[in-house]
Amino acid sequence: MPGIPSRVGPWIPLLAALALALFYGSWTQEDNLRIAIDIAGDDGLPGARPFAAWEATRNFVERLGDSRGAYLDFLQADDRCTAALLAAFLALALVTWRRVPPGWQIALAAAAVAYAASDWTENHLLRSAIQSAASNAAPYVAASFATTAKWLLGTLTVVLALCQFLLFLGPWRPWLLALF
Repeated sequence: MPGIPSRVGPWIPLLAALALALFYGSWTQEDNLRIAIDIAGDDGLPGARPFAAWEATRNFVERLGDSRGAYLDFLQADDRCTAALLAAFLALALVTWRRVPPGWQIALAAAAVAYAASDWTENHLLRSAIQSAASNAAPYVAASFATTAKWLLGTLTVVLALCQFLLFLGPWRPWLLALF
């Protein structure tokens, strides 16, 4: 990039992606989130915990009533936040491209794409269950399964990103000698 030092250039996509996550994050829907949290009560929001019971999601949908629109708006904001997080993880893979052993970037990119796909699938399933107010258990079980996948893949993505960033900082042996 002309005029930008070569060490600064790769960080621009990462910083832009993090800025998108801040501006379009789910917390921009704070009022809708508060409404949904009040309705959820002690069960918590669908997708907020791994290994959630599908019955809790069905009970939440039954209690939503006229507040369905607010929760649907929150799910849409969560979709945008997921896209921004995907961009941030992909930007981290780009930043560390030649300074980390090969394979780490591909693993991080694959995990990030899988996480984003599972989060979008969970939101789609929750959206369809809310809009149809299904009486059978199938949409709620599928949403619960997608929630578990989201949490597992999200954890894997964060661990890979952290490891890749630490490898980017330097080899592990000098770090062990410096710290211990």
